[in-house]
Amino acid sequence: MYLMKIKIYNKYELALLYFPGQQRHVAVNHLMRMINHCLPLLEALRMEGYHYRDKTFNMRQTLLIYEYLGEP
Repeated sequence: MYLMKIKIYNKYELALLYFPGQQRHVAVNHLMRMINHCLPLLEALRMEGYHYRDKTFNMRQTLLIYEYLGEP
């Protein structure tokens, strides 16, 4: 069971949960760097229809991020 809500997140919303207190673009850059360095996560996201230009993560993608990176 996850403590954080599984929902559709804008990239910056999710990034700010992982990196509170950072500016939006900095937090997004950090989150995307973490995702891009976790190749199994990146592949799983792509299998769920993720494209790097997407502005949001759907519920399944959010769940994958929590599974691979841990909850924020």
